Amino acid sequence: MMAKKKHQEKQLKVANQKRMATVVSQRKAARDYYNAQLFQQALDTYEEVIRVEPMYAGSHKGKADALYALERYEEACRSYEQCILLDKFYQHPLSYEGLGNALYALKKYKEARLAYEQAIKLKLGQNVCFSKWKRFISDGEEFLHSGLFEDALGAYELAILFYPQHSKGYTGKGNALFALGHTEEAQAIHKQAKIRSLSYHANEKYSTKLYEDSLSLYQQLIELDPINVQAHSRIADALFALGEYQKALTSYGKVLQLDPKNVYAFKCKGDTLFALKRFKEAYSAYQQAKQYDSTYSKVLDEQATNLVIEGNTFLRQGNTNSALYLFELAILFNPHNADAYSQQGEVLSKLGHYQGALNAYNQFIQLVPKNAKHLVVRIYCAKGELFYAMKEYEQALSAYEQAYKVDPSSARRVFDKKDSLYAIGKSFYTNKDYKKALSAFNTGILYDPQFVQCYLAKGNCLYKLERYREAFQVYEEAWHLDPAYTIDYLGKKRIIPALGNILYNLAYYREARAAYIMAIVFNPLHKNAYLALEKKLIEKATHLFEHKEYAKARIAYSEAIQFDPTYERMYQAQITSLIEMGRTLHKQRKYQEALDLYEGAIQFHPGNASAYAEKGHLLYALHHFSDALMAYTQAMALDPSYRGVFANKEAPLITQGEAFYEHGDYKQALAMYEQVLQFNPDNKDAQTAKKKVLYKLEQIAEEKRVAGNLQRLTTNNSSWLCEEPFRYE
Repeated sequence: MMAKKKHQEKQLKVANQKRMATVVSQRKAARDYYNAQLFQQALDTYEEVIRVEPMYAGSHKGKADALYALERYEEACRSYEQCILLDKFYQHPLSYEGLGNALYALKKYKEARLAYEQAIKLKLGQNVCFSKWKRFISDGEEFLHSGLFEDALGAYELAILFYPQHSKGYTGKGNALFALGHTEEAQAIHKQAKIRSLSYHANEKYSTKLYEDSLSLYQQLIELDPINVQAHSRIADALFALGEYQKALTSYGKVLQLDPKNVYAFKCKGDTLFALKRFKEAYSAYQQAKQYDSTYSKVLDEQATNLVIEGNTFLRQGNTNSALYLFELAILFNPHNADAYSQQGEVLSKLGHYQGALNAYNQFIQLVPKNAKHLVVRIYCAKGELFYAMKEYEQALSAYEQAYKVDPSSARRVFDKKDSLYAIGKSFYTNKDYKKALSAFNTGILYDPQFVQCYLAKGNCLYKLERYREAFQVYEEAWHLDPAYTIDYLGKKRIIPALGNILYNLAYYREARAAYIMAIVFNPLHKNAYLALEKKLIEKATHLFEHKEYAKARIAYSEAIQFDPTYERMYQAQITSLIEMGRTLHKQRKYQEALDLYEGAIQFHPGNASAYAEKGHLLYALHHFSDALMAYTQAMALDPSYRGVFANKEAPLITQGEAFYEHGDYKQALAMYEQVLQFNPDNKDAQTAKKKVLYKLEQIAEEKRVAGNLQRLTTNNSSWLCEEPFRYE
C-alpha cells in the first residue's frame, strides 16, 4: 500500500510539473501574440491559461489588455477588476491604469479618475503620467472642437490629475465649463490656469537665476493668489539671492504667517538673519526649523563652522573681541564644534583670561578625535603655556608631559619655548623640590635632546637626591654635547672633584675615574689626588694576593681595573704566575700544594679555562677520575678548544684492563674499567669489557645491570657520549 501511494504521489508530481511547463509556455505564447498585435490569438491563449490556472493575476491582466485592444471595454473592466482582486496584497499600478483606460473609453470619467488616482498612489511612472496628460489634453481639444463639452470636461479633469502644475488642463477645463454655461466656475478655473502659467514661467526664470524677472512674475501671481505660500516663499528666495536681506526677511515672515509650521521658511529666515549678522535671532529661527525637522541640525553645524572661519579672519586682523564673540556664537550653534573651543581658548589666552582659556581647551580635548594627535598636542602645549603664565608650574609640567606622551614628534614641532621647562625646573630646584625639578629637566631633554643646560641641571638634581652615579652619567652626556660649556659650568660649581670622591667611596670606580679625569681637565692640580686613590686600590689588591686571599684579591683587582683599565695586564700576569707555580709543583709531585695553587687560581679568576684544565690533569694523575672529569668539563665550557686535549684520557686505562683480562687477572681488569667509568660513565667499550669481566667473576646481578646500561647507551644515540670529547674510539 505504501509503495503504491508513493508511486501515485510521484506520478501526480510529474503531471503537475508537465502542466506548469505547459502553462508557462502558453503565457509566453500569449505575450508574443499580444506584442505582435494578434490580440484575438492572445485573448484565446490567455483564456486557456486561466482555465488551467485561474488564480494567477498576471494572466487576467494579459486577458484584460487583449480585450482593451479589441475595444471590448466592459469585458476588459471585469478582467482588470479580477486581476486587482487576485493581486490585492501586491497591487500593481498598471492594473489600475488599465482599468482607468477602459473606464475612460466607456466615458465613465469619475470611475476612471478613481482608478487613475489609485495608480498614481501606487507610484505610476512619471513617463506614463506625462504620456497620459498629453493624451487627455489632445482628447479634450478634440472633444471641445467637436462640441462634446462633457467629454472635454472629463478629459481635461484627468489631464489636471496627471499634471496639476501645468496651465493647459485648467484652461481647457475652463473653456469646457464656459461652453456648458458654467460661467462663474469657468472664470475660477481660468484664474487657476493663469496662476499655473505665471508660476511655471516664474519658476523657469528663477531656476535660470533671472531673479529680478522672476520677482515680477511672482508679484503678479500674488495679486491673483494672495495666500499662495509657494509664491511668497519664492519671492523671499529671489530677494535673498539678490542680497535684499531685509525684504527677504519680511517675505519669509509672510510665509510663516500663512504656514506657521513651514520648516523651509524657518531655515531660510535663519539664513537671512545670519546674513544680516543677527546671529542670535538666526539661531532661534534654526532651532524652530530643527524642532519640526531634526535633520536641520546640520544647518546649525554648518553655520557654526562659518562663524569659526569668520572669527579666524578677525583674529588675523587683531580684532580679538570680535573674534571671541563669533567663537562663542559658534559654540552656541554647535556645542560639539571642537575648533570653536580651540579658537576661543586662544583668544581668551591673548586677552589674559587664563582660566576661561583653560576651560575652553579642556572642552576641545574632550571633543577632538583621538587620532587627531597633532591637534591634541597643540592644545596641551597651549595649556602648558597658560599654566606657566599663571605660575602653576606643576600643572604646566603635567601638560607638557601629556603633549609629549600623545605624540613626541608633533610635540617637538609645536613647542618652541623649551626654556619654559628649564625655568620650571629651576623654580622647583630653588624650592628644594628636587624630584619635580628632575621631572621638568627630563621633559626639557625629551623636547630637545641637545639642551645642555637641562642635562647639567638634571645632574644637579640627581646629585642632591644622592643618586651620584646617575648624576655623573648625565654630566658625561652634557660633556659630549658641549665640552667647553660643561667644563666652564662644572668647573665653577666645583662639583666634579667631590662627586669623584663620592663615587669612589661607593665603589663606582669606572665613574669615579672618569670624574677625576674630568676634574683634572678643570684643574690639573687634581691629578695627585687621583693618583693617590689609584695607588690605594692597586696596593690593596696586591696585598690580598700576596696573602693568598684570592677571592678578595679578585674583587680588589676588578675595582682597580674599573678605575684604570691598564691594570688588566697585571691581573692576567698574576693568574699566569699561579698556574705556572702549580705546574712546577705538579712536576715535583707536590700534588697537594699544586692543587691548592690551582684552586687559588680558580678563585682568583673563575673564568680561566687553563686553571681548571691543570686541576683536571692533577686529579687524573691521582686517579680521582670523577673530580677530574668535573674539572675538564668546566674547562671545556670556558674554552671549547680544550676538547682535543682531554680526548685520549680513557684509552690507556682500557688497554691496561685488557692486558689484565688476557692474563686472567679479572679483579685488576675490573678495577681498570671502573676507573674509566668513573671518568666517563657512558663509555660503551668500558661497559662491554666490564660485562665480560663480571661474567668471569660470576657476578650475574651486576652483569645484568651493566647489560641494561649498554642497551640504554645503544638506544640513545644523542647521549653525552656523542657530545663530549671523553668517548673512547
